Amino acid sequence: MLTDTVFAVVDLDGNGYITVAEVEQISPELAAGEVGDYISKWPNGISRWWFHRALETFDVMSFVDLNDDGLIAYSEVSEYISQDIFAYIDMNGNGVVDCEDWARITEPYAAAEGEEACGTRDMLALIVNGVFRFVDLSGNGEVSFNEVYLLAGEDTEIVFGLLDRNNDDVITEMELFVLLESIPLNIVNVLDMDADGSFQRDEVSFVPDLLFLLLDRNHDDVLDCTDAPDAPPEGEEEGEGEVVIEGEEPPIEGEEPPVEGEAPVEGEGEPVETPCPLPTVSLGDAIDITLPYVDVNGDGGVSLDEIQAIYPGFEQSWFDEIDLNNDGVASRSELLGLVTILHVYGDLVFLIDMNGDRLIQYEEVDGYIGQSEFDYLDNNGNGVVDCEDYAALLPDPEGEEPPVEGEEPPVEGEVPVEGEGEVVIDACPLPPVYVEDVVAIGMPYVDINDDGGISMEEIAAIYPDFDASWFTLVDTNDDELVTPDEILSIVGILPVDRDLVLLVDDNDDRLIQFNEVSAYLEEDVFDSLDLNANGVWDCEDLAGLLPPMEGEEPPVEGEEPPMEGEEPPVEGEEPVEGEEPVEGEGEGDVGWGWVPFPGNGALSARLVRLLQGLFVEMDADGDSALTYEEVASVLPLPENLFVMLDADGDGLLTHDELNTARRRLIESYGEPLIQVIRTITGAAEGNFYLPGTPVTVTLQLLKQGADLLNSLDLMEVIPEGWTITLVDKADAQVSLKSDPAGQLIHFEWEAPQAFPITVSYTVTPPADAKGMQTILGQAGYDILGDVVSGEIIPTVIAALLDVMEAHSADSNHDWRISLRELLRVIQLFNSIGYHCFPDSEDGYAPGAGDIAECLNHLADYNGDWIIDLSELLRLIQLYNSDSGFYYISDKTEDGYMVVPF
Repeated sequence: MLTDTVFAVVDLDGNGYITVAEVEQISPELAAGEVGDYISKWPNGISRWWFHRALETFDVMSFVDLNDDGLIAYSEVSEYISQDIFAYIDMNGNGVVDCEDWARITEPYAAAEGEEACGTRDMLALIVNGVFRFVDLSGNGEVSFNEVYLLAGEDTEIVFGLLDRNNDDVITEMELFVLLESIPLNIVNVLDMDADGSFQRDEVSFVPDLLFLLLDRNHDDVLDCTDAPDAPPEGEEEGEGEVVIEGEEPPIEGEEPPVEGEAPVEGEGEPVETPCPLPTVSLGDAIDITLPYVDVNGDGGVSLDEIQAIYPGFEQSWFDEIDLNNDGVASRSELLGLVTILHVYGDLVFLIDMNGDRLIQYEEVDGYIGQSEFDYLDNNGNGVVDCEDYAALLPDPEGEEPPVEGEEPPVEGEVPVEGEGEVVIDACPLPPVYVEDVVAIGMPYVDINDDGGISMEEIAAIYPDFDASWFTLVDTNDDELVTPDEILSIVGILPVDRDLVLLVDDNDDRLIQFNEVSAYLEEDVFDSLDLNANGVWDCEDLAGLLPPMEGEEPPVEGEEPPMEGEEPPVEGEEPVEGEEPVEGEGEGDVGWGWVPFPGNGALSARLVRLLQGLFVEMDADGDSALTYEEVASVLPLPENLFVMLDADGDGLLTHDELNTARRRLIESYGEPLIQVIRTITGAAEGNFYLPGTPVTVTLQLLKQGADLLNSLDLMEVIPEGWTITLVDKADAQVSLKSDPAGQLIHFEWEAPQAFPITVSYTVTPPADAKGMQTILGQAGYDILGDVVSGEIIPTVIAALLDVMEAHSADSNHDWRISLRELLRVIQLFNSIGYHCFPDSEDGYAPGAGDIAECLNHLADYNGDWIIDLSELLRLIQLYNSDSGFYYISDKTEDGYMVVPF
C-alpha cells in the first residue's frame, strides 16, 4: 500500500518511475538529501520494484508497531496523530488498528452495484466537490495558486505541484478526484465511521456549517448518495475520452452517434450550437432575475405567499429571518442582507453547478424549483440555463443601449482602449487591501463638507438606495454622523477580515474592472478613482488614493523611494559616514527583556493582531489608548517593541497606530526561513486549560530552502507561576531559567539538518490560575555567519469556565456559536420578543409569554425581552470570529468577547 501511495503522489508523469526531479518538485530538501542520492543511482528513476525492496529493508511497520504485536495502539503513534484522527482509523472501535480496520482503509473505491443508489466513488466525488466549494473563492470552477496559498501557506508550492497534474497553473475537480482515487486510502470509509454509506454531522464535524448546508441538497441533515454529484466514469482521466478526428465535431452531450453505414436523415447531423457557459452570477444578479417573476403584485418585494406559490416548502421561519423590518415583504436590500449572515460572496454558479460545466441542468436544481420554473429560465429552450438565457433574463441596465445587430460584444474583462489599435498600458496588480484602506480612501470622497464624518444625506447622494437602518446601527453615538472609528468598530461583525480584492476580483488578475464592481457604484465614481486612467484599478491607483500613514511625509518630488526592505532613517538621526548602524542602539533606557534575538524582525503582524484583539481588556482606564504598563499586565511584551509601535512617541498605543503597523507588516511580509507553529492540547478543543491540570505545548519548526544552518535557537516564555513538568527536546540542548517575564525554556541545536523539527513540553498552571494567559516565543538562527532574528509568535490560552457562564445562544456550551445556534437567535429576533420555555433546547420560545420563570437571554443584554438589531449583530460578531471561540469579559456591554486564539 505504501508503495502505491508514494507512486500515486510522487510519480507525476505516471510512467512507473520516480526521478529526483519529481521528488524535488514536492520536497527540495528530500531531493537534496539522502533520498535524492539514493534515487539518483537509477538514471531514469527508481522503479516500483526497487522502491518496494527499499521499504522492506527499512521495515516501515516497526516504526509504528513498537511492541511487534501486529497491532497499532494509539500510544505507539501519539507522537504523529491526535486521538481524534486515531478514532477515525480505528473503525471497529476496539482500541487498536488491526486487520479489519486495514481492510476498510485500503478497500478500493467502488461504483454502485445492482440497486444501490451510488458507491464510494460517488461519495468521493461529493468530498471533492465540497473541497472545491471551500477553496474556490472566485467560484470559477478552478483553484488558482493564490487560493491554495490562503490555506497551505509555505507548503503551497508542494501542494499545488501535486494537484496540478497537467501543469496548466489551475487545479480542477477532475485532477483532485483522479489523485485521491489513485491513492490506496479510502477516505470515504475513514470518514463514514458507522459504515452506513452516508456522512452524519458528527462524523464530519470539521466541515463548516454553511458548507454542510450547501452540500446537503435535500436538506435532510445527512450527506449521502442523493447529495452526491455524478462521479467521473471509471478509468477516465481529465482530457481522456474518444479521439476527435481533425475537423470532426464532437457529439453533443447525450446525443447518440449515428450507426455505421446508416444514411443520415436530411436535416439531421447539422451542427448544433454548443451552449455558452454562464458568466459570474452574483447574489444581486440572481435577485434581479427572480424578483420580477416572484413579485406577482409588483410592489418591489416578495411576500411569503408569493414565494410559496413557487416553492411550497419554503418555511415561515426562513422568511422571518429575511424580513428584518417585519413588514411582511422581503425587499431587495433585505434579500441582499443574506450576504452578511451566510457569507454568500462572489459567484453563485459554483453552489449549484455540480458537474462544473458552468451550465445549469434541471437535475442540478430540481430540489429547489419545478420543471415549469426551469423551462421559464431556459429562454432559448436548449435544455440548460446558459449565458444566452442569463442575458435575456437580466433587466437592461438603466440607460444602456442594446448592441447594434451583428456587432460583436467586447470580450469579458477586456479593458477598452481609447482609439483602436493603441497599446494598452501595463497595469500592476493590487496588493492586499483591507477594510481600513477602503475607509481611508472612501471617507474623503463621501465626506462632502469635510467635517470628519459622513451623514445620511452624503451617503444618499452617492448611493440613493442605502438602507437608513444600517446608518443608525453604525452611528453609535446618535450624532447623525458616522466617523471612521464607528465604521471600523463594527468590522468584526462582518466577515471581511481578509484581503477585500478577493471578494470582487472575479477573474483573479488582481486588477479591478468596472464590471466587477458595477453592482456597488456608478461608472463616473469608478473613473474618478482610476487615477492613471488605464481602465482598471491597480496598484498605482491604490498608492495615489491612500493617505500618507501617520507620521509619514509624502515623498519629495524627484526623491528616490527607499529600496524594498530598507528601513527609513530615524527622524533626527544623523548616520556617521561609513559607519554601519548598530541594531538596538540609540533607544534610551528601554530594553528587549527576555528576547534573545532583538531587532525589527521580532515584530510580527500576528503580535499586533493580538494587541488589537486584547485592546479592550488591556485598556484599564478606558481611555482608548494603552500604556506600556497596561500591556505588560496582560502579556510580557518587550518595551522596545512597544516603542516601535508608538509612532508618535507619546507613550500611548492607539487603534490607529496598531492599524498602521499591521498594514505595514502585512505589505512587507516575506516568508520566513524558519517558521514556528505552536499547538495547545489542553482541557477541551481550543486553547483552554484547567487550573492545576497539565497542558501540552507542541512546537513544529519548518525550514525553507536548502542552505544549512550553523545553529538554531528557540525561546519560549511561559506565564509566571506555571511549572514545567516534562520536555521532549528532540536532540536539542535545553535549559530552563526564571525571568521577570515568566519561566523561560531555551532549545538550542548545532547545525540542524533534519526538518521539520518537533519538540513539546508540558506545563501545569497553578491551582488558582484564571483568565487568559499568553505564551510567547521566538526563534533565531545563524546562517552563513549572519544571526537572524525571527518573529515573536504569540498564543493565547484561556481557563475553561463552568458551563453556567456560557452564552445563552451556545446551547451545547462549547464556547462557540454555530450557524444553527445563530439562526435560533435570529428566529427570536424576528419574533419581536421571546419568553421562557424550559422544554426547548435553549429554554426560550419566540413571541410574548411568561418571563417570570427564567432570566433574560444573554443576547438581550439590555434586558427588555426583545432582541434588537444591534444585539443580533453583536452575536454575529462572536459567530464570525477568526478563532471561532468567545470568552467572558467585564469590559463589554454584553459580558463577552472574541477570544484571540
